[in-house]
Amino acid sequence: MKSNTFIVISFIILFCVPSQQALSQNGGGRGYQAKLERIKAQKVAFFTEHIGLTPAEAEKFWPVYNAYQAKKDQIALDRRKTLRAYHNDELSDREIGEIADKYIHYQVDEANLDQEYLTKFKKILPVKKVMDMYIAENQFKYYLLNQIRGRGPGHGWGPGPANQDDNNFR
Repeated sequence: MKSNTFIVISFIILFCVPSQQALSQNGGGRGYQAKLERIKAQKVAFFTEHIGLTPAEAEKFWPVYNAYQAKKDQIALDRRKTLRAYHNDELSDREIGEIADKYIHYQVDEANLDQEYLTKFKKILPVKKVMDMYIAENQFKYYLLNQIRGRGPGHGWGPGPANQDDNNFR
C-alpha cells in the first residue's frame, strides 16, 4: 500500500507539477523534491534502456533533453495558470476570448519548441534513437499509470490491456 501511495504521488509530481523551478517558486518541501528526484532518476534509467543510449550519447543528450523538458514544463505551467483563470464565473466574453487565444498560443509555443528540439536531437542522436525517445516518453507515462493502477512494470508499456510488451509501440 505504501508503494502504491508513492507511485500515485510520483505520477502527480511528474505530470501535474511542472518542474523543480516551479517547486522552488512555490516553496516545495524536501520530501517533495526527493520524490521528484527519484522519478527523474527512474525516467533517466527508463530512457537510457529504451533508447539504447551509449555513454557518449547520454553525455550529450541529457543536458539538451533537460533544457527541452524545462521549457515544456514552463509552457505547461503557464497554460495551467491560464486555464485556472477561466474557472471564474464572472468573466466577460472578451476575457474568455483572451483566455482561448492564450491557450492556443501555448499550444503553438509547444509545437515550435518540439520542432526546435527535434533539430537539436537529430544533431546528437541517430534519427532512430530520436524517434525511440518520443516513444519512450509515451511509454514512461504508461509505465507510471500502470504502476498507479497496480499492474506493475510487467503489464505492458503501451495503452490498453492488449499491449503486453514494448514492441507494440514500434
